[in-house]
Amino acid sequence: STPAECLRKEGYDITLYSADSSVLDDEMEELYDFLERVSSCDFIFIHAHGDVTFFRHWSNLVKTLKKNDIPAIVCGVEPDVALQYRDLFLQGQEEYERVYKLETIGGDENHISSLKWALRTFDGIDIEVPDAIIPPAQGVYVPGKGAFDLRDGLRDIGISGRPVVGIFFVNVFYLKHNTAAIDVLWNKVQEIGAEPVAIFLKTYEDEMSGSIGAARVIDEYLTRDGKPIIDALINTTGFSMTLVAKPGTGEQISDDNFFERMDVPVIQAINLYG
Repeated sequence: STPAECLRKEGYDITLYSADSSVLDDEMEELYDFLERVSSCDFIFIHAHGDVTFFRHWSNLVKTLKKNDIPAIVCGVEPDVALQYRDLFLQGQEEYERVYKLETIGGDENHISSLKWALRTFDGIDIEVPDAIIPPAQGVYVPGKGAFDLRDGLRDIGISGRPVVGIFFVNVFYLKHNTAAIDVLWNKVQEIGAEPVAIFLKTYEDEMSGSIGAARVIDEYLTRDGKPIIDALINTTGFSMTLVAKPGTGEQISDDNFFERMDVPVIQAINLYG
């Protein structure tokens, strides 16, 4: 069950709309319908990757929000990017920090808490909003067994003598129990005689969620005595991990291509979101 479904089963009246910016950019009818729905909402959660300016109709959304005095929060991005849009959140600083933390860390429990906050704030319901639960930001994922921290999960890697193939995937897929594609990939790597090691992670360091970022995963865990412990890497992320967004500009820069330090083949096998 989704977080909204869980709350509805408990008897709470909540309606949740969702939209994808790539669809809204391509389909004007979808955009108009979306903006009309936005104008009657109580609150908008905006999950962006990199920067909101990648959504071509961002300015139209902001105009709709401000015209109708609808509060919103931008999350899923680095804190300095999110702060560019702090004015969209019309409640106090303490509440902003609470909702931002819940949504940025993510996971079912935290999303339920965000919706409880919305029920309390906009529907006047006397409901407790739990503090954020911090799930693992990175780890080794083994199909059928779950997640292990990096140190434990990588301890015996390479002992089998088979070629070791790393698999990178975004931690959101693990948090949302959406690992079917990774399960298939992991099993196929094993079938052809290699040793798979699947690692979920976030691209950048984030103290709030405990993320150490991709560069440190490579430097501190996938490299020993100056040599990589994997022979190849399959990267399933649907975006560049080495480009960093410049807030508010839509531009991206690459200061550090950490993949090059491993000096192993990197195979791009993009895991689509839709």
